[in-house]
Amino acid sequence: MVNLEYTNDNGESITIGYSPPFWLIDKDGFSNVNNEINSSKSIYQDGETENSSTLSARYITIQGEYLVTNIQEGRNKLIRVFNPKLKGILTYNEGAFNKTIQCRPESSPFITKLQGATFSFIINLYCPNPYWQDISISSEEMITWTGGMTFPLSLPTEFAMAGERIINIINSGDVETPITLEINGTATNPKVMNTLTGEYIKVNRTLLDGDTLIITTEFGNKRVEQNGINVFNYIDLESTFFSLNPGDNVIELTTDDINDNATIRINYRNRYLGV
Repeated sequence: MVNLEYTNDNGESITIGYSPPFWLIDKDGFSNVNNEINSSKSIYQDGETENSSTLSARYITIQGEYLVTNIQEGRNKLIRVFNPKLKGILTYNEGAFNKTIQCRPESSPFITKLQGATFSFIINLYCPNPYWQDISISSEEMITWTGGMTFPLSLPTEFAMAGERIINIINSGDVETPITLEINGTATNPKVMNTLTGEYIKVNRTLLDGDTLIITTEFGNKRVEQNGINVFNYIDLESTFFSLNPGDNVIELTTDDINDNATIRINYRNRYLGV
């Protein structure tokens, strides 16, 4: 059975499903999203030339009924939680299948009394980012130097062993998804590359032991920070703020000093066209 849970920015939530008090009657906009195609046409040309395409915002409609002895209490809760002045998160739950999407009510709920202790309601949600996402963040870690071996010398001596500098990340979503890179430890001009596409992000900066470099590739939220300080100007000019493509993504970390001791964590959330 499907349950829809909406939580606004104030932390107040409502669950609409197939159990009282808020019953789900119908829903729309969960699987379909419009594709806006930009095209041009030349004189005497048959057909058109497609130039680009982008997905529109997603619009969701939820229709339900409320059955409880206190009608006014139910009305007040619907209006309070679905406050159009507040953003929120809608979670789609169907057994083990769970996805979320960020949204905002287009207006206060439309409420109509049916009979007795029952009234119907319609909620319209606007989702500027049309993608559904996994609830939890996926994370992969790469350690460039690991462990150590102790030899019976005059002094206890430990030699580090080079770890894997390359990892395959599988994006199981429908579309590409941005990433957040977290690099810790010593690294000289760290470079993170998607070897399957040749795209890379390189920061002309030296990280010392204890330093943390954060790189975010999300559209409209690109960031490069070292220990919380903006170092965007240290990005190599040939860098691309790449995303993970659907399927395999072979990611490699390189630095200019073979003795660097760095750990990289790659965080992402798969994105889906519908549920």
